[in-house]
Amino acid sequence: MTSAWLLVLIAADRLVRARFPHRQARLCTRKVAAWLVGSVCACATLFTSHVLQPVFAFTSQSFKWCGPARSPVTSYTIFYSNTWPILQLIITYILPSGLMIVSLIRIQIMKDTKKLNMIQIIKECMDIDERNPKSTNNIVDFHDAYLLINL
Repeated sequence: MTSAWLLVLIAADRLVRARFPHRQARLCTRKVAAWLVGSVCACATLFTSHVLQPVFAFTSQSFKWCGPARSPVTSYTIFYSNTWPILQLIITYILPSGLMIVSLIRIQIMKDTKKLNMIQIIKECMDIDERNPKSTNNIVDFHDAYLLINL
């Protein structure tokens, strides 16, 4: 569980660096990273701490089942059998994967928007040069335009 959420932190770091390039020095520091990693580890420990209960053990030598005993049906047994797998699936796989995908899509959208803005600026600069043929300083030539578009 911890590794999935650490990947979410990495994706969030990339998003912050792409979205706020001038604030990244203040937002993406070692101290902030240490606090976030510590928080993820603490939350992961708290999320799985219910297995430290005395009722959680090997139920029999023949089955190799690690968990609460199934014979006396308690509220914890019902939780562990029915609710815990769903919570684990959502918190360990679905939620982190969704957040990472959203982060990557957002970064790609910002990259494409920046590219379209550069293309528009280059077109405007070329239109200015075509209207004034006596202009000696060429604002953007085709080689520079190609480099700017393919950043």
